[in-house]
Amino acid sequence: EGIRILPGFSMSAPESGGAGWILKGNHFYHEKNYEKALEYYKKALEGEKVPAAQWNIHNRLCATYTKLEDHAKALEEANEMIKCDPEHPKGFVRKGGAHFFLGDFENALEEYSKARQHLNNGKADQKLVSNLPQYVSSALQKQ
Repeated sequence: EGIRILPGFSMSAPESGGAGWILKGNHFYHEKNYEKALEYYKKALEGEKVPAAQWNIHNRLCATYTKLEDHAKALEEANEMIKCDPEHPKGFVRKGGAHFFLGDFENALEEYSKARQHLNNGKADQKLVSNLPQYVSSALQKQ
């Protein structure tokens, strides 16, 4: 039997579909094995047709590329997040972060501004809401 990471799921159960691949990716992400996490997140994305599920996977890919300091790839994943859900502020925050780490502070500010426009639509978590001013301030200081 594989490693149990959630009730009903094990590390040896890829047949559990996209959710199983995501859980495996999460396991490796939390173990800081980001390359392996990417492998499983990409498998989860294969054949996924539901935009909300695609958004979730692109979010995880974006975070993982950020950890690997591959900010160009993180930017690509943030763009995919926005395509899947153009109303969710987190896609804009991730895109702003990618621009920030690429040294493009003007575009970082623009994306953070877009995120702010979507904060009150019920999709933003409290951490995102509370951290956004810090992100904007950092980008302004770098400009």
